[in-house]
Amino acid sequence: MNSIELNYEIFEDFDTLKDIWFSLEKVSDIEVFNSFYWCKSWCHSYGLTSSINLKIIVIYSGAEPVSIFPLCIRNSGFTSILEFIGEPFNDYNSPLINSDRIKFDFLIEYLFNSIIPTIKYDLLLFLKQTNWLPKRYYSYFSSVQKNNSGYSIVINKSWKDFYESHFNRKSRYKNRRLLNILQKNGDLKFESEKHFGLEDTLNILMKYKSESYKRLNVTDFFKFNKNADNYLEFIKELYYCGYVDIKCLLFNDEIIAVHCGFIYKNCFYYIMPSYDFSYKQFSPGKVLLNNLIECAFNENLGRFDFTIGDEPYKKEWFNQETSVFTHIKFRTFYGFISYVYYLARTRLTKSKLLRKIYAYRM
Repeated sequence: MNSIELNYEIFEDFDTLKDIWFSLEKVSDIEVFNSFYWCKSWCHSYGLTSSINLKIIVIYSGAEPVSIFPLCIRNSGFTSILEFIGEPFNDYNSPLINSDRIKFDFLIEYLFNSIIPTIKYDLLLFLKQTNWLPKRYYSYFSSVQKNNSGYSIVINKSWKDFYESHFNRKSRYKNRRLLNILQKNGDLKFESEKHFGLEDTLNILMKYKSESYKRLNVTDFFKFNKNADNYLEFIKELYYCGYVDIKCLLFNDEIIAVHCGFIYKNCFYYIMPSYDFSYKQFSPGKVLLNNLIECAFNENLGRFDFTIGDEPYKKEWFNQETSVFTHIKFRTFYGFISYVYYLARTRLTKSKLLRKIYAYRM
């Protein structure tokens, strides 16, 4: 199957890529963050600025597309950075590869030796890479680092069996008690975004999230109207593609906790939780999370993914850990300066004292 010569194209828009991308999505082991609709929606909402240029690599074996690397060039000051589409909102990254139609080693050697050198950039920065690239190729990069882990629940038993085997009787009692206290003091319901409408529900989510950023003394992503508008546009576009799942915890018909995530390829992605801090004593975020996980089991999904981050609550639930890597290669002087800066910043974020400064999620 590798006797046919490889060739490639680099696309700077999505207009002609939909059918090719969809065909490779079906046979590739990717996450939602590298799907056609996610990447396209991100570009429409965040990416299509003067500082972002798409460089989507499609590799063919003869006339048959066998791989897509969804990349872009981001211009940061004097430095042009080659990276995966979707930063900083993509939690996992990997290429789309039809491994039945192309030998992996042949593909990667062609990418690194024949394609990447033709692209003009200062720094190659592949963040949040799942373990798709074997260690024998690490020598291509200036540095490869394991920066983070993703935590998930592989759903392979009933909710009752999982819950009882994962939590002792005392922990299960505490969870029931939280729910019972709320139920005794008012009308408690779990509802979708349809109860208040998509935009109103998202506005409440952003309001609670902004309040949490202020309490943590970290940068409020939604402080600027442009960011809030872009987020709304992004989620709306994915919502109408069928990828978005929004659930709310209502107390006396008031949203006290809300979560916006994704469902893709039989996996639930836990992405953006927020809650009303005035109800903190009742742990509404925890109550909603328990319900989301139970629903994933009852709906026969294959995985509940908390995505990246080392928040303690994830380690209470997970039964699978996914290592996430950063691949870096500098090509020019400006790329080297950015490379050194990135390594220094990474070391700082590993400090317990400074970690909160860089925290993105609550």
